[in-house]
Amino acid sequence: MLVKKPKHITELELRILAAKAKGKVKRIYLYWTEGSYGQPDDD
Repeated sequence: MLVKKPKHITELELRILAAKAKGKVKRIYLYWTEGSYGQPDDD
């Protein structure tokens, strides 16, 4: 999935969101693949 305009948040905003989610989120999966420079990243 390509997110065209991802929202940037500060570390403080991330900490607030994490505190609100405490006890409600069991897992978070982060997935990153590396491609060549100039390669579109829409997959």
